Amino acid sequence: MSKVVGIGGCGRNNVKRMLPSLPSGFDLYTLDQIDDVPYRTPTLQLCRYTMGATEPTVVGTDQAAYEHLLKDDAPLYIVAGLGGGTGTNVSTILAKEAHARGIPVYCLVTTPFAFEGKRNAIAKKALIGLAQYATAILTFSNDLLEKVLGSAVKLETAFSTHGEWVMQALLAVHGLYGQDGNPPTIAG
Repeated sequence: MSKVVGIGGCGRNNVKRMLPSLPSGFDLYTLDQIDDVPYRTPTLQLCRYTMGATEPTVVGTDQAAYEHLLKDDAPLYIVAGLGGGTGTNVSTILAKEAHARGIPVYCLVTTPFAFEGKRNAIAKKALIGLAQYATAILTFSNDLLEKVLGSAVKLETAFSTHGEWVMQALLAVHGLYGQDGNPPTIAG
């Protein structure tokens, strides 16, 4: 079964939006900070979401969270926003660890608006890092979302549309690469 992990705020929100409509064949997780104590490395918590459950199940924290996600060779779909902290940093670490174990990694990442300046530079650097480890990367631009929907769109509508785009892209990539994460072989 393929694993979808939403990392950081953007990834977590996208996974929660997918839950009611994603078909079977996926395990849904979020990996996010659970504390924000100054001058201390934040604790990461992995939660698993299941259809019909009212609350996610806590699977593990920190290294145990990584180990749980990487314990088999199931393809890993990373959903994250780049340009901030958790999504940017943790996605690259997880992709690197999965790649080292031979696990196919597909990244569906969102980049900041152009006006966010420094966050764009951080996102570009993160994309370069992810490219070393990912089988494929699909990038969703907040600027493109605004261009398509218009600047007067309500925030919840924008988030919902973005979530739908991410889910449809995930399904397309999964359809192309299959449950084992390998592209189809065409005999000729």
